[in-house]
Amino acid sequence: MSNQKTQVVVNDQEIETIFRQVENQVPVPLVSCTLKTDFTGMVKKCKEDGTINPYYKLLKKVSKKTYLLVTNYQQRVWNNLIKEGKDPSTFQVQSPSGKTHISKCLLTDTQTHTKRYVMLE
Repeated sequence: MSNQKTQVVVNDQEIETIFRQVENQVPVPLVSCTLKTDFTGMVKKCKEDGTINPYYKLLKKVSKKTYLLVTNYQQRVWNNLIKEGKDPSTFQVQSPSGKTHISKCLLTDTQTHTKRYVMLE
């Protein structure tokens, strides 16, 4: 069995389609994401001699993380309540505040429906 990794660059609608396909797999696979952003927290000047770093605009921040999709929100809340020693039958499970589910693990904001959120562990 080979462990092949595929790198895909996608837009917002394509990532929504990908998560909808992944959340229907049994068992739900782990999802690995690599985010590349401009590193704006870089100090322009060297602290030792005060010279300007000529490469400070070229630096990128790379974050690699592996997540498990939360595909059953109600079961997830109930498991957490049981771990906390609370009775899950007294708690009515709702979507997180200000968000509505558009699929098992994808959410959108209730006001503008423009932002997308992914439920992860």
